Amino acid sequence: MEWNDVVYDLLPIVWPVLLLVAGRYLLPKLKEFLEEKINGEKHGYAEAVAIRATDAVYTVVSEIGQTYVDAIKEGKADGKLDASEKQEAKRRAEVRARELIGPKGIAVLAEVLGIGGVGKFIGSKIEAAVKDSKVGP
Repeated sequence: MEWNDVVYDLLPIVWPVLLLVAGRYLLPKLKEFLEEKINGEKHGYAEAVAIRATDAVYTVVSEIGQTYVDAIKEGKADGKLDASEKQEAKRRAEVRARELIGPKGIAVLAEVLGIGGVGKFIGSKIEAAVKDSKVGP
């Protein structure tokens, strides 16, 4: 019996054992790798969606500031908004932000942030943008 014959005779016995051992080691490693890849992509996607939404809110705050807020300030001696005017400016910013982000963007944002609605997210970003606009660059 030659060396080739021995290998061919043992191959049907050894091959399943090798596959089982390799499977026990490689399958968990493969699963771990794929989960990290998928979670990393989801994280990157979620971050990109949040950044785009934040950018839209900052754009809207600037827009509302130049149109609504500046017009009111010009018409007042003290140049300041009262509480109801500030509330109206925020309401307009929220409406306009939702328009810019769009229904699909709102749905995606809610999904990636894991929240039911994005109103609080948009509201907090509006407050931050207003504060930043008062502080300046």
